[in-house]
Amino acid sequence: MDKGLTAGMHNSTQRHIAWLDKEIKRLDQAYQQALAQSSRLAASAALYQSLPG
Repeated sequence: MDKGLTAGMHNSTQRHIAWLDKEIKRLDQAYQQALAQSSRLAASAALYQSLPG
């Protein structure tokens, strides 16, 4: 495979991974905010997290 093409694919993949990392952080912040605003939701989340596996 052409080295330029390989480098381009690598750069594209790295940009996509960086975007996904940002989205994960954004969604985690939204999740944490939702838990902080709803005691019922927080209780459900705690119950789910207590289950093994």
